[in-house]
Amino acid sequence: MIDQDFWITPLTPDERQTLKLFCETVSEIETYPLYQKLLRHNVVNSDLKVRDGLVVDASIRDLDENDVRSFILTARLFGQNNERISIRNVSDIVERRVSKRLVLWMNFNAYREGWNEFGKQTLPRSGDTMGGVFDVFLYGHYAHKNPEKEAIYEQWKRTADGFVARKSAFLIALGAFFWLLQGMRQYVDRLLVSEPFGTVLMCAPGVNDLRNNPTSK
Repeated sequence: MIDQDFWITPLTPDERQTLKLFCETVSEIETYPLYQKLLRHNVVNSDLKVRDGLVVDASIRDLDENDVRSFILTARLFGQNNERISIRNVSDIVERRVSKRLVLWMNFNAYREGWNEFGKQTLPRSGDTMGGVFDVFLYGHYAHKNPEKEAIYEQWKRTADGFVARKSAFLIALGAFFWLLQGMRQYVDRLLVSEPFGTVLMCAPGVNDLRNNPTSK
């Protein structure tokens, strides 16, 4: 008899389809140019042009704005609560169907909480948080413009080196966000495989997952 504290309950057809769509969309984004050329390497390089000791121009190396917009157009679906494959909706399914005593639940939620912790980190010179920079670029420039965040974005543009430093941070945050989605997909996949057979997944506690998490460094 299985301990009543260790359980996985059956998914509804709609829940199963939502989880499959989540996994498929994460896999699709892995083929996008921005991920292939830049984000997968977790390194962002910038070029500065200095005149008389002042930075007069700055840019991010090998960055194509069309690649950024294409990536964000799909990736933002994970952050909008009204979207079927949003992190919140997928997390709600995991909460309903997986016991909190199982390492599957623990590891899935470690990735989710990892994003919150990452967002609290601050940039060394400006003091902006990674989460704040992410929101300003996303909602003040790339998607669903927010007037307050757009004003901050326009103010940042006035200083070339400061703007590029923040944009580099945004791209790093975008990469971290997607890395966390990839981690969540790993455990959603396990749920999809284990659930039909009523299996309680007793996997390793995920020490290596947390050790390799870029948000914990």
